[in-house]
Amino acid sequence: MFRTTKATSFVTSFDDLFEAAGLSTAYSKSQVKKNETGYLIDILLPGFIKDEVSISLDSGYLVIEANTEREVPSFIQKRVKKAYDLEGIEVDNIEPTLENGILKLVITTKTSPKKTFGIK
Repeated sequence: MFRTTKATSFVTSFDDLFEAAGLSTAYSKSQVKKNETGYLIDILLPGFIKDEVSISLDSGYLVIEANTEREVPSFIQKRVKKAYDLEGIEVDNIEPTLENGILKLVITTKTSPKKTFGIK
C-alpha cells in the first residue's frame, strides 16, 4: 500500500505548480567535453524538432531554449532552457545538429597564434 507523507505531498504539489505553468521539473541532461579545437556539448531534448529549438550568445552565455506547443507524452518536457557561462572563451563558430532527440553543438574557439620568445 502506498502511503503519502507530508514530504511526498509537498513534492507532488511543487511539481504540479510547475507542470501547470507548462514547465517540467525534470532536468535535461547534458555533457560537455573539451577538445583541441573547442568544445562538444550534447544535450538531451527528446520530442523536440529543430524549429522548436533556439541557440544564442547573450552577455557571455550560450543559451539553449526549446519550447513546444504540441501535445507530447507526459514524460517529455514542453520547455527547456539551459545556459552555459562562456567567460574567457572566444567563440569562433557553433555548428548545431539535432538528431534522435540529441542536440549536438560543436563549438570552435578562436586560437591565438603560438608565440615563441628568444632568450637574451
